[in-house]
Amino acid sequence: MKKCATFTGFALLCFLFFPINGHAAEPPQYFLQAQWDETQKELIATEKVVFTNPTSKPLKELYFYIYPHRQYTTKEKEFLSKLGGYLKVQPFPEGFQSGDLEIVSIGQGEAPLSFQVEGDDQTLLKVSLPQELPPGGQIEIHLSFKVKVPHAYGRFGWHENIIKLSRWYPIL
Repeated sequence: MKKCATFTGFALLCFLFFPINGHAAEPPQYFLQAQWDETQKELIATEKVVFTNPTSKPLKELYFYIYPHRQYTTKEKEFLSKLGGYLKVQPFPEGFQSGDLEIVSIGQGEAPLSFQVEGDDQTLLKVSLPQELPPGGQIEIHLSFKVKVPHAYGRFGWHENIIKLSRWYPIL
């Protein structure tokens, strides 16, 4: 009897927190092509994103995270340096480097789309859509960009013959 009550409670919580709207949301699809420039320690990449609006409202813009473009404050840089001292490792063998992500172009088919970088740390890429995307509507967006990979240990960086590329591309 207790197992049934636990399952019923769990099922009720699922309906409260994950309401069913008649159809399952289709996750975004990412198609990436990248070329590594060993001399510049840079990726030159293109990305196609196919997105279906899972909301009940039309969308006027899409937001992507562009983590390699993160802008660090002086205080954050000092903290990272101190953290390396505590861990007895220098996370940046040539001094602090944050890398970068530079947008070359964004478009839908042949039409360019306007965009801007936002957020306190400059990691939000706002892409304005040419027209509202209705609920259930689908759009295909093409991005062209460059990613400068820093000389750093950790999730994003390179050292000797190892390249780590956590969250290197624009992510919805």
